[in-house]
Amino acid sequence: MQESENPNQADQVFLARVSLKKQKGSYLCGELSSTMKIFLYPPVAKVPQWKLAIGSAHSRPRLLARLLTTPEGNLVSEKNGPWMARKIINHPGQAAWDIFFLPNCA
Repeated sequence: MQESENPNQADQVFLARVSLKKQKGSYLCGELSSTMKIFLYPPVAKVPQWKLAIGSAHSRPRLLARLLTTPEGNLVSEKNGPWMARKIINHPGQAAWDIFFLPNCA
């Protein structure tokens, strides 16, 4: 990506790449560290937004934000919150998203 395409790129902190996991339903999961994971849950009938959550192997994931889909196909926090997910095009074999924290929106 060229810098001119996204002038606010310096204001984004990359956290993790999440990819599709199938355990008790479909969701996306990535590792923040050896003990912490970040989760991206797709919309379902009762909850039309994406959900971003964080948790460990020993705890129930905690909701960080509900995310809305932009016209470009990315995901952003409701009410201009500090979270964004960018869909990876051409990721080999499965759905994948990069998760970013936007400190200037926190």
